[in-house]
Parts: sequence; C-alpha cells; structure tokens
Amino acid sequence: GKQSRVRRKVKDQTIKGTSIDTVGLDEGTYFMELSYERQKLRTQQEIFVKAKEDTREVVQLGKMSVEVIDSDGNTIDNPVAKQLKITVIDAGNVVRTATHVSDATFDLLPGSKYKVLVSYTVGGKTQEAEFQESITIEEGNHQAISISLPIGAIAGKVVDMEGNPAQNVELTLTGADPADSSQKIQQKISTDE
Repeated sequence: GKQSRVRRKVKDQTIKGTSIDTVGLDEGTYFMELSYERQKLRTQQEIFVKAKEDTREVVQLGKMSVEVIDSDGNTIDNPVAKQLKITVIDAGNVVRTATHVSDATFDLLPGSKYKVLVSYTVGGKTQEAEFQESITIEEGNHQAISISLPIGAIAGKVVDMEGNPAQNVELTLTGADPADSSQKIQQKISTDE
C-alpha cells in the first residue's frame, strides 16, 4: 500500500484526549499497535478500512490510585513518606514510578495486569512491599489500592516538671535487626522547642 503521513490533533468535544489520523490508506485490513509513555498495548487490534469512509478507533486509558498506609491503616506521613518509592510494573517492565509521596495516581493502558511495589527505608535499610495481587485495568475504569507497610511508630512527649514541652531533647532509639542480632539499628531524633 501507499505510505501515509501521520499527524496529531485534538479530537472533537465528544471524545476527550488526543487522536492520530492516518491519511491516504488503501482499503484493507490493518493491525494497530499502541504504546503510551514506554508502555505497549498487549493486544494487536485489527482494523478494517473502507474506501472513502472514516474509521475511528477509541482506546480509553484507565487509572490506578495507590495509597501507602501503616499497619494501623493511617496514611504514611513524613519523614517516612520522603523515603517512599511507588513502582508500577507491567510484564516485568517498570512503566510508572512516584517518589517521596505516600499516594499517587497513574494513567495506564487497559488490558494489562500490573504489579505494584513500594520501596522504603527503615533504620537505614531498604525494604520492599508488594501488593498481594495483580491489578487489571480495563478501558475507562479506576482501580484504587492500599498497600500496608509493616512499620510501627513510637509516639510520646517529653515534658518538664511543670508539664510544658521540654526543649533541646535528643532521643536515640537502638534496636536489634532480627535478621542479624550483631547489627544495631539506630535513629536519633532532636527537638528544637
């Protein structure tokens, strides 16, 4: 067949998004392969073009929202959130990442089963948590998932003899790494109040 010129344009108001028009195709059957931000649509879609007729194919992206929570179901806040990395994987390839946040929303191609990993640092060691099942994205749907990290917290306050917050307090937490009892995990916290 003839070579065609591809141009990009904004679609009409009935269809949001971007379209690719191919002009000058001979009548016949064509196979469409679509990629979006380094991600390929897995299925090859067959399209039949008739002479002197417009053929329109619409592929609508799906969305996935990922929220990272602690073991009590609370959203992860700073300073732990600053160390988070959310990774979305399709067929063994990283297709999306978000760093330094505890929640993120991704536009994704439909028809794929995605894995979600969260990397984080506790006591200077990188840990990883994976969502327990693959997430399927269909055209136009929105999947929301929460990944619980097995981290805990110690909360409290240091007060002076009158019950007021104490100033210039330095707290050192030292714990043993369960995998290696000779290694100590240490974290220092200082106040400026």
